[in-house]
Amino acid sequence: MPYKNFVFVKIQLSVLREYRFTDQLTDDGKLFFFLLISLAGLMENKIPHKIEWISRFFNLNMPEERVRQAISNVASAFPKLLVDKDFISWENFEEIHNYIYGKSQGYPKDIPKKTLGISQNKKENKKENKKKKERGHFVPPSPQEVDDYCKERQLTIDPQTFVDWYESKGWLVGKSKMKDWRAAVRTWERRDKKQQEKEREEKCRGPILY
Repeated sequence: MPYKNFVFVKIQLSVLREYRFTDQLTDDGKLFFFLLISLAGLMENKIPHKIEWISRFFNLNMPEERVRQAISNVASAFPKLLVDKDFISWENFEEIHNYIYGKSQGYPKDIPKKTLGISQNKKENKKENKKKKERGHFVPPSPQEVDDYCKERQLTIDPQTFVDWYESKGWLVGKSKMKDWRAAVRTWERRDKKQQEKEREEKCRGPILY
């Protein structure tokens, strides 16, 4: 859940019965109280003092004068909302923030994602999922890839024979899908050497005479 939504819900629960909120704010003022708290969390407590920008950000269908009056209403009821010609900010923003998250300090971006109970942003999630997929998804090698690996490791197996064999088996090792073809190449090489040694031993012994 985005930080602004956490703030919106928690602040709403704490101020709905507060006399300034119920008695001193107009309906527009109540709306803007929450909007300005939320926006402070997103903008590091430096909200551009541009009525048109704020209206566009929240997709508000309100005349500029009405937005200006609503912000003025919040500032008159809550003096710690500081409004100057460039920025709108909360003098007690860190107190509000720490009230919501207990003893945590700093702005929302400084809090570990685990503390907020939210995951990484969508782009990070997509990248991580892609990496996991790449790590877990087996892609059969081409004969050229096997040949390159054999040259790198100075192995003597025939790449085409290796690929043809495992393709005929559906790239299964026993009953399981192959996970690492390079390991399979090394195993193939060891088996070949054992077979060659066995054949040499049998040649050296010669035929058995009865």
